[in-house]
Amino acid sequence: MNVDYARYETLNIARRGPDGTVLDVQMKAANGKLPTAGHAGHRELAEIWRDVGADDNVRCAVLRGEGMGFSGGGDLALVQDMANDFETRTRVWKEARDLVYNVINCDKPIVSALHGPAVGAGLVAGLLADISIAARDAKIVVRAQQLAAPGRPGVRHLACAGVHGLRRARRAGRHCLVAGTARAQVLSAAVAG
Repeated sequence: MNVDYARYETLNIARRGPDGTVLDVQMKAANGKLPTAGHAGHRELAEIWRDVGADDNVRCAVLRGEGMGFSGGGDLALVQDMANDFETRTRVWKEARDLVYNVINCDKPIVSALHGPAVGAGLVAGLLADISIAARDAKIVVRAQQLAAPGRPGVRHLACAGVHGLRRARRAGRHCLVAGTARAQVLSAAVAG
């Protein structure tokens, strides 16, 4: 099945490689600096992997962020809506669950290329990729409430991604440098930026 990726508004999608078999999925930086996930971006990041799996013309996908970093987490409007509206909160939690399952169940290899800050749903997709490569100066940001809040889907999907192994490294500050995370076997490789 040939998939039309034009419906994705928050992702730049391009075909590369021999016969266009490599799908380049780039999270857009709407502010020109760092990709953040609003309502549409969070949903699209969860949905794209079903389309990648269904696309007969794709052999693998590369996930990366536009601008100064890989991902900046949820934008302020999404975070505020989640705090104030139960339906929004449960929808975003369901999307977080779908993101994990869709990445894991995608039958095409996914490679992530992390640089700069990596936070939130983008971080989860990046760490769940079959191969995750990060610049040595990238910063994996794990908020304490994501690791400590019982019953939140965020806890489960971060644990699936192996981020629970970063807790010790995070104790020293609010983020972890990639050089330490590769040793914790969270990343496939750390390379010079």
